[in-house]
Amino acid sequence: MNRVRHLYHDYDLPAGQIGFELTESVLLDKQQKAVAILEGLRDLGCRLAIDDFGTGYSSLSYLQELPVTTIKIDRSFIQGLSVSRGSAAIVAGVTGMAKELGLRVVAEGVETQEQLDALSRYHVNLIQGFFTGRPVPAAIFAERYLTRSVMA
Repeated sequence: MNRVRHLYHDYDLPAGQIGFELTESVLLDKQQKAVAILEGLRDLGCRLAIDDFGTGYSSLSYLQELPVTTIKIDRSFIQGLSVSRGSAAIVAGVTGMAKELGLRVVAEGVETQEQLDALSRYHVNLIQGFFTGRPVPAAIFAERYLTRSVMA
C-alpha cells in the first residue's frame, strides 16, 4: 500500500488514476486479508475491479463486503449474448445487481456491433474488446496516447 501511496505522490496523480483488477478466486481464497488491503487501496482513491465475474466461485454475499468499485463481466457471457438466453439473463442479472450496489460494470470481449447493440439494453459503463481496438505494445501506446508531461 505504501508503494501505491508513493506513486500517487511522486507523479502527482489525482484519485482514481490507479486501478487494480482481481479475479474472484483470489478474493475468495483470502477474503479477510483481501478486504483489509482493498479498503486501504480504496481509501487511497484506487479503482478496484473484480475481473471475469461469474466464472469463478461466485458468492453474491461477498459483493456487499468487499470494497470494490467495478465488476467486469467475462467475455464468455458477452460472446453468447445474441445466441444464448442464458448469457443474456446472466448479463441482465449482473448489471442490474451492480447498479443497485452502486458498482460500475465493464463488459469484456466486445468484438462486434451486434454485441454492442445487445449491451445497450443493460446498465454497462464501459466496454473492452477488439471492437474498440486491438492491443498495441506499451511503447507504441505511450507514443500515441500519453502526453509528454505524464511520461516525464
